[in-house]
Amino acid sequence: MDYTNPYAKERLTGRGYFLLTGATQTVDLGNIEMFKVDFGIKRKEHFAARRGVLSMDRYDAFSSQALWTITLDEFVGPILAYAWGGTVNANFSQTSGTAATFNFTYALTMLGSALDIGKYGLFNASLTTPAGKVEGYSADYVIDRGAGKIYFPLSSTLVAGASVVTYSCPALTYDSVTALTILNRNGSLELHGEDDSGSGKGAAADAVPPSRYVWTIPCILSCDTSGEFKPDDYRKYALACTATAPMTVKRLQ
Repeated sequence: MDYTNPYAKERLTGRGYFLLTGATQTVDLGNIEMFKVDFGIKRKEHFAARRGVLSMDRYDAFSSQALWTITLDEFVGPILAYAWGGTVNANFSQTSGTAATFNFTYALTMLGSALDIGKYGLFNASLTTPAGKVEGYSADYVIDRGAGKIYFPLSSTLVAGASVVTYSCPALTYDSVTALTILNRNGSLELHGEDDSGSGKGAAADAVPPSRYVWTIPCILSCDTSGEFKPDDYRKYALACTATAPMTVKRLQ
């Protein structure tokens, strides 16, 4: 490939596949929005001394510690443990309910606080005992239906005594991870750099251009932050891939 070849220029997206030590199947890391590598070079200055003047004559690199930073923006079951640095639990399941009840004893000390109803995604929910109470932040109670909580505003006219919330709820399944229990995962990362050129594309109808780059990186994979939750942007998190042995770089000609 010469300098005038259009494929000498690079504008790449990424895919990543991590093989945990001892595993036989890789984990697809999902959409990679950005990936970069810092070689982690350390250098040593050497000075020549002549007539009271030091002049640096060498600046030698003597070590490297390659660190890849990989920004991901998809959250699916197989990689949640990597995003949260944890262990995978059994799924949390909520059974559906119709006209179910939550019984509690109201006390005046509950003003300005909330109680956990114990289910998520409520509908047809209301305070049925005592009767005639009005829902609203300037009224007697508020049910946070998504979170499954009942809140008692300071304006509430509820009196102490037995109370009942009647509600329905859907069947739900949640992934579950105990976070920050596995900070380092040893294995090998195969990172692909893809472009939109047709170079190397085969003749078959379903053929696509092959990966421009393929890096094979014996590494430790970890996650320093789970990213930001912002309503005006897609959430992202970054995996840190620390090379534990020399990586192999393959580039399509």
